[in-house]
Amino acid sequence: MEKEASTLEYRRAFHAELLHGLTAYLPHIRQHLGPSCQDLVETLQFRCHHEFLLSQIEQPLFGSGGSAHADPFSLDDVYVELSVMPHRDDDDRSIRFDDPASGFVRPAALLEKHIAGKAEAPLLITGGPGSGKSSLLRLEIAKMIARVGADNTAFVFLPLSRLRGIPDTRGGFPLSGRDVPGLLQNTTHLDLFGKLDSSGYDRLVILCDGLDEIAAQGSQQQMIHDVAGALWSLASAERMKPVIVIISGRPHAFAAIDPSLLEVARRFEMVGMAVPKHNGLQLYPAQRAEYEDTDHKIDYWFDRRFEFLTKYTAMKFGAPYPHRPHIISESKRHDIGELTWEPLLLYLVLRLGDAEAAKLNKYLPQGGFPDYDRVFDTSVRHLDRNDIYQRVIWSIRYPVHRRPGAMERPFSQGGIPERGDFEKVLGCLALAAWKKGGGRGATVKDFLRVAESLALRREADRVIQALTDKDTALDAPRLGLLSIFYFGITGLDSAGDVAYEFTHKSFSDFLVASTLFERALDLFKNPAPFSPDDPRLSVWIDLAGQGEQDIDILEFLQDEAGRLNLKATKYDSGPARQVGGQATELVKLFPPESLCLADIPDDRFAEALACLLERPTASARQAARALFAVWNKRRTTGLHKFAPLSPKGLDVRKFLAVVSPPATREELFSVNAYARGLDFIGQSLDSWDFRDQDFSDLTLAAFAFQRCDLLGAEFWATTLNEASFSQCRLDDVEFIGCLLEGVGFVEVGDFDIVNCKCHRALFTDCHFKDRTFAASDFSSSMMEGCVFEKVTFNRCIFEQAELNECHFIDCRFEMCDFVETEILGGRWIGCTEDACRFRGLVIKAPPTLENSRDFADAFSEAKVEG
Repeated sequence: MEKEASTLEYRRAFHAELLHGLTAYLPHIRQHLGPSCQDLVETLQFRCHHEFLLSQIEQPLFGSGGSAHADPFSLDDVYVELSVMPHRDDDDRSIRFDDPASGFVRPAALLEKHIAGKAEAPLLITGGPGSGKSSLLRLEIAKMIARVGADNTAFVFLPLSRLRGIPDTRGGFPLSGRDVPGLLQNTTHLDLFGKLDSSGYDRLVILCDGLDEIAAQGSQQQMIHDVAGALWSLASAERMKPVIVIISGRPHAFAAIDPSLLEVARRFEMVGMAVPKHNGLQLYPAQRAEYEDTDHKIDYWFDRRFEFLTKYTAMKFGAPYPHRPHIISESKRHDIGELTWEPLLLYLVLRLGDAEAAKLNKYLPQGGFPDYDRVFDTSVRHLDRNDIYQRVIWSIRYPVHRRPGAMERPFSQGGIPERGDFEKVLGCLALAAWKKGGGRGATVKDFLRVAESLALRREADRVIQALTDKDTALDAPRLGLLSIFYFGITGLDSAGDVAYEFTHKSFSDFLVASTLFERALDLFKNPAPFSPDDPRLSVWIDLAGQGEQDIDILEFLQDEAGRLNLKATKYDSGPARQVGGQATELVKLFPPESLCLADIPDDRFAEALACLLERPTASARQAARALFAVWNKRRTTGLHKFAPLSPKGLDVRKFLAVVSPPATREELFSVNAYARGLDFIGQSLDSWDFRDQDFSDLTLAAFAFQRCDLLGAEFWATTLNEASFSQCRLDDVEFIGCLLEGVGFVEVGDFDIVNCKCHRALFTDCHFKDRTFAASDFSSSMMEGCVFEKVTFNRCIFEQAELNECHFIDCRFEMCDFVETEILGGRWIGCTEDACRFRGLVIKAPPTLENSRDFADAFSEAKVEG
């Protein structure tokens, strides 16, 4: 054993030395071994890259070992194997599930099987921000390398944020000046196939991480489409030495890929640290009431949070945590418990708990552990995701664990910017990366250009100095910045400019959203009316309309508006708020210089939006979407109730077409989004007056209409998949030729549905009288607690639908299909049927039949359960 350990240590040291000096060694290798050494040269490059991958998982989390912020352990020390879930369109029967009832898969065996087989398409791993995609790939591949030595398989971990073009059919990857550690580039071109063919390896595995982070000068969606096409071609090419491609990214990126390519690929979704059996995202308002009861016990398919906590405290404090704290309790919900379902946020929540315990001196009596219950049940009980990110950002400027005796110069004497300006400079860093495309990184030149446009050039220069200067007065903030953000200078890009990068893109997304929110409020400081050519709007378009707007930034943006508006309406506007008898520090990225969101009238927002819509550019539309996310969230949060808003001066069709965000079905049902409610990315329209409006031919997928007046509105050929109508006035509305898959109707009624696809629709506590449902498909739908009075159902399909406690009074059913329909209770009074088909009916609880002889015969032959 000692000999094996010594050999392993020697091999690791040898490859580590080569990793850092291969360029210098190559001339000597070629000189002594001659032309025949090329296979050795290429093999050594791959092995050096393997050494880099192994060393990465052994680095201290969130920084270098010399940083006071770095945790004294590596990712490998605390990693808990996460699970993935087959994409809903994947019907491969060969998948081995951990638990067939849940449908979750451990990824190690999945990756090994894909790598060992003959795949003709990439393996796809999707997940939201902080879901653990990159960590999973790094850890599992490093384990394979360590276990088998990668004797016949070469692995390359390729961050797609570094691509600067489309890979060619010969395996050439155009990269920036930052190389892939261990692999030598031909100028800015990495020839992977050439290296593979000349090496001693039999196959190549390319791990392409961050499909959503591909940078593009034009459309990022088009760039993703083109890069994906090239990667599919590489994976399907017939070669003597096979090439296996694995791609990870956020769900919205995969919507840009040609559907024909997705059909032949295996796709799996990250499912986080804990998966409850009731997914809050998929529950409609009437169902969420029970779920959101704080005393409601949560059942999980699996929960690995406590396993992570025990590893975390064992490495950090010397022993496993003695009990399961309330934030990850199995017996009740906690205000911030859902945040801990995502791996990155669980880690940040625990780090926050450590810092708060140190600040407030809240420790357990034995063992010296932070008392997470006292911390999270009192002072930080009501934090949300944005609060967590902002506290992490604050800790950069004001680290909890300063070096003893460390002193800082004020900004006027050469120190880094003061509070407020420092955070704004971080926002400029993120804005530059966002505008560059991909959101991961940019150049210092890009950053300084953005900072200058926002009058922050001097402050930006000082931050760049802090990142590179060895001045001890700047050292503590510099180390905090590097360690907390995993952010820093990365070298030179292809143009020779100094480049930087956010390792965790979600931090960049949050900083972009926070900056946009503050600048949106600045629009309204001047009370003068807006005009279509208003320079204030031009500044806003230049800021909010130039980056690649994705679903995650919009979600951060609306969450920022929601939580700060709640603060302004529910609590005092002073520096602290009272929560449960405890003074809780307000968490706001910037000092309160701008207007209060709640004080801006609706007509000012509507006026600004109307003027933005007069501009025909794509950037103006994007800027309008961002502004609407702020405004609409203000209307849906806070204690005060808004009067119904009539969008005077707004072209409703143009307005709704523009504010509809780039949401895809993949994002709406991302399994990593359990904490997201139905109020999704500014699509919840609360208390709007849409009487007699024409919604025909619009795409309003996933819109949530709440308490809206839609009297006489027209919905012809409207796409409303996954939309919901809750407590709305829908009298005399006609849905004709609409896509209503997964739509939810809650406490509404008296509208017609004709020639519509209503697969998986939900009708809860609805009332219909003298209406018509014709030529519509209600397969797999649920109607619960509804009353249908004198309704005509003509040529409707109720295959595998559920009719629970519904009352049908004097209704007529003509040529309808009841195939495997489930009926639970309810009443059928005076109903008739003509030429309907009944097959496989299931009676869960017998309904009451009165003067409905046509149905009595059909129900008597049904299968009775329960």
